[in-house]
Amino acid sequence: MGKSIVLLSTKSLVLLAIFLSVFVPCVDAQTLDTLVDVGGYKLHFAITPGKGIPILFEAGGGDDATTWNNIIRPIFDITHTTLIAYDRIGFGKSGLDSNQHGIVKMADGLETGLRKLGYWGNIILVAHSQGAIYAQFFAFRHPDLVKAVVLIDGTTPCFYEPRRLAATQRSIDAVKNKWREKQPGMYYMSADFSANINVAGNSPFPIILFPNTRLSMIRMIFRIGSAATRNLQMALPIAWASPPMGAVTIFSGTTRHSSSVR
Repeated sequence: MGKSIVLLSTKSLVLLAIFLSVFVPCVDAQTLDTLVDVGGYKLHFAITPGKGIPILFEAGGGDDATTWNNIIRPIFDITHTTLIAYDRIGFGKSGLDSNQHGIVKMADGLETGLRKLGYWGNIILVAHSQGAIYAQFFAFRHPDLVKAVVLIDGTTPCFYEPRRLAATQRSIDAVKNKWREKQPGMYYMSADFSANINVAGNSPFPIILFPNTRLSMIRMIFRIGSAATRNLQMALPIAWASPPMGAVTIFSGTTRHSSSVR
């Protein structure tokens, strides 16, 4: 079943944020760090336990779970739900298996980790920049589980038409070897860039644009701890509360990205 995309006013966002912060039971935020064996390597998760549908955070390319540190607490104070950040393979505290890189294998590892942690079920995705393609692929594979998505300046496959993708990969290939020894996660992510974009391009978000609905686009620059914090404080309560309405709220830095939502 498809999900519609709804547009809510800033006033509605603020009112819902106030409602959730006042009427949702308060839970103390304590982040738990854990390593989970996902088969061949260990994946690091930073989990803030709460109540309700969990929110999974996908960091941008080259970043790890720590990129969300400054906004986890403000978001938890509003939603009081479980917040899950993690380090993709080869980044942060996560291990690396050189035979298990690429978007498909990475999704396999994430799914195994979530299952072992007991968080396999309904989920909300938040992704920044290149993390958007991983969120898109996850949503494609599990349309019944993903209840809402928030993208922040998300990378989208449609932006990389063949010539641009080839040129981007050539630029990446010219510098990727410097990361191979000390930053293997960055190396494999760079080497797999074109393949990952192509896989995501063939794995669209499971969304149906129903009549009288609109895509919510918000122009913003992702700066953790400043404008992004305020926007996420408004956006995530909507995403958190939207599953009964079947809504998907997407925030992107440029309107050109909207064409990947089909």
